This record gives sequence, C-alpha cells and structure tokens, in this order.
Amino acid sequence: MGEPNRSRGGRPRRVAEEFLHVVSELLATEVRGTELGIVTLTGAEVSPDLKNATVFYSVLGDADQQEKTARVLGRVSHQLQGMAARQLKLRLTPRLVFRRDESIEKADRIERLLKEIKDERKDGPSS
Repeated sequence: MGEPNRSRGGRPRRVAEEFLHVVSELLATEVRGTELGIVTLTGAEVSPDLKNATVFYSVLGDADQQEKTARVLGRVSHQLQGMAARQLKLRLTPRLVFRRDESIEKADRIERLLKEIKDERKDGPSS
C-alpha cells in the first residue's frame, strides 16, 4: 500500500489546494473595486509539471457583471501570482489563470430540464 503523499497526482493536488486557499485570501484582501462583483472561487487545478494553475470561479450577476469580473481577474492575475509565490514558498510558482466555472450553470440547466420532463409526465400524454 503506497503512501498518500506519493500517490499519482498527489503533489499537484496539494499545490492546487494551497494555491486556491492563498489566492482566495489575496482576492478578498488585496483586490479592490466594485467591478469585481461577488466572486466565489470553486476549485483549482495545477498541471502535473506544476507550471500552470487554473483557478475556477463563479460570479453572482448578469452577463455584464460576469464580463467585468473576468476583466478584473485577468488584470490582477499576475499580481496575485507573485503574491501567492511569496506565501507558498515554492521553487517555481505556477502561472495563474482564472476560468469561469460553468458547472453550476450546467447543473441548473439539467435541473430545469428534468423538472420540465417531470411536469410533462405528470400532465400525461396529450391526446
């Protein structure tokens, strides 16, 4: 039985968790401005070579707010990457990229479709 720290993908997963935690704190304390909106960081992935980190986020608001948030996150990603590097003390810091998490919207769409199917079945066949 292998050690948990040596499992396949263990290091990238641990770095992703730490990176997410640090970026979340930095986003809450260092990024100012109303254009950011209400953002939730939903997860992170780090490439096996630890060179790239993708942080997933969701935004409360309409398409315009989502666009503004994407611009702000794109603008501050390099700055947050540098600040995270100092806190994480890694030899190489992964390049930070933010990507909107669409899983919540997809789940909501699936839920609506299932409800429609259920309602159609409840109403019975239209003859």
